[in-house]
Amino acid sequence: MTIQDMADLLRVHDAVEDLRKIASKLGGVWEYGFSFDDSIIVRLDHVSEVIKRNSPIYNDFEGYDTQRFGQVLYDRNMPYEDRARVLLDLENKEEPAPQRRKTKYVRR
Repeated sequence: MTIQDMADLLRVHDAVEDLRKIASKLGGVWEYGFSFDDSIIVRLDHVSEVIKRNSPIYNDFEGYDTQRFGQVLYDRNMPYEDRARVLLDLENKEEPAPQRRKTKYVRR
């Protein structure tokens, strides 16, 4: 995953958190009330799981640092790209070159 990919996921995550705050002000329909099992909102809420799965600082079981992960995930003062670098554990490293996908071309 690239820094830009993670930054885009963080933008979606922040937008979902904003929706959660608005919904709670409107009577808590996010947590209570309506069934959102298959709604778009619930699907968007799973973006944090995608971020977790792709973050080495969350997934590294020896250096499991959930506190730092949470601090960075919810830090709105830090630019998206900087948050992405921390979550991808690339703070002092170069971003790896994106890997090219192997595609098979079929002749007809």
